[in-house]
Amino acid sequence: MNKKELEDKCKKLESIIQDIQYMAKRYAHGRMSTAVSQYNNAIKLAQELGMTFPPDTDGLIEAKDGLFDKAWFESRKLNSVKFITEENNEK
Repeated sequence: MNKKELEDKCKKLESIIQDIQYMAKRYAHGRMSTAVSQYNNAIKLAQELGMTFPPDTDGLIEAKDGLFDKAWFESRKLNSVKFITEENNEK
């Protein structure tokens, strides 16, 4: 593969990533699974490679983890969930 073919391939791959990034974020955002960290790691790597992404409707590019996002739980009234804080860890 010559340099021009490699550059064309990279541009096509960047276009594919940018086309599906918003769907991947909407899938991962608020989940309580590895999808959140996998998405955020992939976006970070793509940004390190020079790609840019527009913020989603929430103003963020990264996905928030539903497992550790207290505001996410509170918005769904899941009061039975206890959060690990310095107060809870006092002995």
